[in-house]
This record gives sequence, C-alpha cells and structure tokens, in this order.
Amino acid sequence: MSELRDLLAAEAKRHEPGQPPAFDEVVRQRRRRDRRHLAVVGVVVAVALGATVGPTLWRQRQQPASAPRAVVTGSLLMVGGPMPGRSHATAGTVWFDAADGTTTSTTATADGRFSIRVAPGQYTATGDPGFSHSDGRVDRCFAKAPVVVPPEGLHDVQVLCQMR
Repeated sequence: MSELRDLLAAEAKRHEPGQPPAFDEVVRQRRRRDRRHLAVVGVVVAVALGATVGPTLWRQRQQPASAPRAVVTGSLLMVGGPMPGRSHATAGTVWFDAADGTTTSTTATADGRFSIRVAPGQYTATGDPGFSHSDGRVDRCFAKAPVVVPPEGLHDVQVLCQMR
C-alpha cells in the first residue's frame, strides 16, 4: 500500500503548477515552432511543384544524338467548347513519344506553332497548353492518329486540345 501512496504522491508532485518558463525560453520555443512550420510549408510547396513540373522533366528523356533526325512542324490548337464551338492556337508543350519509350519535347509558341527534330518513325503526339481551368480541369491534347515521320520530315501536324 505504501508503494501505491508513493506513486500517487509522485504523480501529484509532477502535476503541480510550477514556475512559468522564462520569456526568452517562450521566444525560443516559438521560433523553433515557426521554423518547423516554415519547413513544412517548404516541403508542401516542393511536392506541389514536383507534381506539376516533375512529369514534364520526367518525360524529357531525349533520343541519342547519333540518331538521324527529321523536322516535324505543326500547331497546338484548342478546339470545340460550347456551341457554336471554336478553335484557336495556344502556347504549351508538345511531346513525341516513340514506341521504344523515348520522349522528345518542344514548346509551342503563342501562335501555337512548334518545330521538333525526331528520328524517322511512328510517334504518339501529345500536348499540354500549360494551364488549368478554374474548376481544376486540365486540357489534354492529342494528335488524331499516330504520327508517322518519314526521313524527309513532316509538316502541319495538328495536336488538338478538346475544350468542354
């Protein structure tokens, strides 16, 4: 029974109000907490940027420089939308994905035009206008069919972003 009494006395002593911490200790604790919060915000921002920029950087594996290259030109276009529908050129990024997994990318200018050098072959052409809608949707853009690039190159490839 004396052990129980000693244990209860020790707990009561532990819960007794003590001296408040010194002002400089309170300031130190607050600064530590603020640094932790800033670090958490930094990590969240880094993850968010990684989620948006990371896929773009990941997709930019380039083909070997020794492969013969053909020039492909085209347009990145926003098409469709509410009636009566419309189309207009847009700036953004265009990717050419080869069957072997190699991806080459280029930038479409404000007038939607792009030019890229790739090895002759078959590609899936995709694009991203680089913005999202107010409701969070992001337009994804595709060429209507696989793009077959001959050795002499190809012109007027259209990568279409379907507006809703």
